[in-house]
Amino acid sequence: VQRLMEHSVQAGVRKQARPQFALKGLLFCGRCGKRILGSSSSGRGGAKYAYYHCEFCHGQRLRMEAAHEEFEHLLQWVAVAPETFERLRLHAQRELATAAKRAAELRTSQTQALAKLERDEEKLLDLVMRGTIDDAAYEKRLRALRDQQAQISAEHAVLECEVTDFESMISLARWVLLEPANCWRKSNTDIKMQLQALWYPSGLQFDASERAGNRIKQKGATPSEENVAPFPVWLPHMETAGNTIRLF
Repeated sequence: VQRLMEHSVQAGVRKQARPQFALKGLLFCGRCGKRILGSSSSGRGGAKYAYYHCEFCHGQRLRMEAAHEEFEHLLQWVAVAPETFERLRLHAQRELATAAKRAAELRTSQTQALAKLERDEEKLLDLVMRGTIDDAAYEKRLRALRDQQAQISAEHAVLECEVTDFESMISLARWVLLEPANCWRKSNTDIKMQLQALWYPSGLQFDASERAGNRIKQKGATPSEENVAPFPVWLPHMETAGNTIRLF
């Protein structure tokens, strides 16, 4: 997972020629409810500045860097407590042990099935050599045997992938659950957007008139709910997140 994260950082650096509006599509205007957009403008001396803004509401505008800083601050409420993560890790280990046992049993069954198909193929060759069946029948039955072999081999590959993904999920969970802000910061823009959709599926509310540090909050949250960690909602989808993020 660390290697994948480093690859993500390198990929992100290569793409930084333009401002990366990672929160685009996640933020909604706290006044009109429209999606917040991202754009750049030139200051004195030709310096470029990137902003998030609402195209319908005057004053709904915030520098991209400030918005990202506030979003990272918000992610502290996504992080789970170390003891909670430990319980999840132990549960994942038990699930992994069960999956590994099942994989071993299926591998044995698949190996036996492939061995039987090889014997059947030898018998089939013997039948055509003795003239018991003609060439057409031989080719038809041989294709059927080869199809079965291919299906079993494909099932074996899927089985190996499932076990590997489960192992990766444990390591990945440490980043996403314990250090969400660090995980988000070190990911490229595409992965940031995937994580954001997982953490805040309903989006976030943006209001530039609020005090600094409170301009981005959970969409529709009441004051008492603003700092409630949303992880119980997205935690069941952790495995899906693992499969997705492993691609970058």
